[in-house]
This record gives sequence, C-alpha cells and structure tokens, in this order.
Amino acid sequence: MSDRGHEQGSEQRPAATSALAIMVLLLIGMFAVPGAQAQYTFTALYDFQGTTDGGNPWAGVIADSAGNLYGIAANDGAYGHGAVFEVTPSGQETVLYSFCPLGTCR
Repeated sequence: MSDRGHEQGSEQRPAATSALAIMVLLLIGMFAVPGAQAQYTFTALYDFQGTTDGGNPWAGVIADSAGNLYGIAANDGAYGHGAVFEVTPSGQETVLYSFCPLGTCR
C-alpha cells in the first residue's frame, strides 16, 4: 500500500489478450462506515508487449515518492532473459536493465 492509499501490483491478463498489465488498485472509500464494502477501481497503466519491453512482471512493484513504479519482468527484454522496468503514473514504460546470460552483453 502506498502512502497515497493505492495498492500496486502486477497481474497477468487472461489468455484472450495475452498481454500483461501493471495494475493500480485504487482504494475508494477507505474510511467507509464499518461493515460497508469498499469499492475498487482498476487502472491498467501499461500493457507489456512481450518483446524488448519485458514480459511476465514478477513479484509485484515498488513505488517512489513521485508515483513511479519499479519492477522485474521475468521474460523477454533486450536479450530475452527478463528486465528491470519503470512505469510512470502516466503509463510510460522504460526498461532500466535487461538481463543477459552472456558475459559479453552491455
């Protein structure tokens, strides 16, 4: 849970789209009357294409004070072995590092 009342996570979408999405779960009505059900709004910030942008976001994400989300994709990336990524609040994804099985990758 972020300090803004948002819960961040990664989620794989159904096979129908085969895309992966970083989801932000917005908690609306956090201070609702006891016993009342909380309402949630899901917002897809970025859909991974499963290419150099990474694939299969893994183990959730962390947020910085500006609301940027950071995580690890288990597959794809520049060398096909995963990537470290950043997603901004506006949905812009940047690969910060691509994992490589060879010592010659830079």
